[in-house]
Amino acid sequence: MLFRSEDQTIVAAINSDFFDTNSNSTMGNLMLDGRLLSTSVGSDAFASFNIGTNGLPYIAYLNAPKNEFSNGTYTKQISYFNKPYLAYNRTIYYDNVFNKKSYGNTLGVDIVEILVVDDVIKEIRRKGEPFVLPENGYVMASVGKDIAEMIANYKVGDQVSIKYDVNFRFTDLSIGGGAQIVKGGKIVPTFSHDIAGRHPRSGVGISKDRRELIMVTVDGRTQSFRGVTQKELANLLIGLGAHDAINLDGGGSTQMVAKSPWNTKISTLNYPSDQVERRMYTALAIEKVLSETPELRTIKIDMTSGDLLVGSDMRVTIQASDSNYNPLTVDASQVAWSVSGVKGVFEAGRFVPQTVGK
Repeated sequence: MLFRSEDQTIVAAINSDFFDTNSNSTMGNLMLDGRLLSTSVGSDAFASFNIGTNGLPYIAYLNAPKNEFSNGTYTKQISYFNKPYLAYNRTIYYDNVFNKKSYGNTLGVDIVEILVVDDVIKEIRRKGEPFVLPENGYVMASVGKDIAEMIANYKVGDQVSIKYDVNFRFTDLSIGGGAQIVKGGKIVPTFSHDIAGRHPRSGVGISKDRRELIMVTVDGRTQSFRGVTQKELANLLIGLGAHDAINLDGGGSTQMVAKSPWNTKISTLNYPSDQVERRMYTALAIEKVLSETPELRTIKIDMTSGDLLVGSDMRVTIQASDSNYNPLTVDASQVAWSVSGVKGVFEAGRFVPQTVGK
């Protein structure tokens, strides 16, 4: 997984959704900041990890949404949002989240595209050149029997709107995954998406009060790590405090990155089974909320070892981080050292014990 080096607000991330390699598309929904970026492929096997507009996380199966395109007199159900499955009798919504242009005549099939800008139909093209997808609009593309339906009921100049499925109207974030494996603190008896065997796994759990998120990766497919089953992953998440949990994409996609308060570099925490990091379609990232007036939050003291001989010396270091989880510079002249359990002296960042003790 790749992150911009200048983005210092991301402190951790885990891979998430399964994906269709034939079409470079995720299997599940994708929402960010209340904006629907892409809908599920429609399979009931795949659940989603979501955060509602109330800020609370939950897991649900949102695979048959009723999103609608309307001009006030006629309403058409939208097959997908930003999915490359323009075939059969479908009408799909496209904006510039993933592509700069619509399909137009590039597919070699009969197609009607309706360009909408600022909620008004500006142009309708049949087998025409692709539209440049506008910042303040979108294209409705139709094939098959939907072509005649769209031509008959929509015209240039119509004021139109998108009515989103009720689940999406009250959702701030949604990202796809596999089966829900923990529900109400117990392992789900039958997994909707069951990948048998022991493999590298990724999963996300939610605590009972829905105030804590638990992200887990388990390595596998190596001589050192064999991996786990979905049931074993569920047990692990329950042991860590999960009341509900979802299985995410695993195998070579299993990856977790994070950074500690003591440095500013994100690093990979697990050992990907492909021996290299895989480029992800989607990931679930944790972003810290920054304070404009950060204060000292944590002090960390390190010793070279937990054992030393009387009369010998050992380096003792101190680190600090602020309420934004960023490292702070410690002025050694402002630090006063003391010790209990033994007698000893501190000199120039080193401790010399003078008696036996703990």
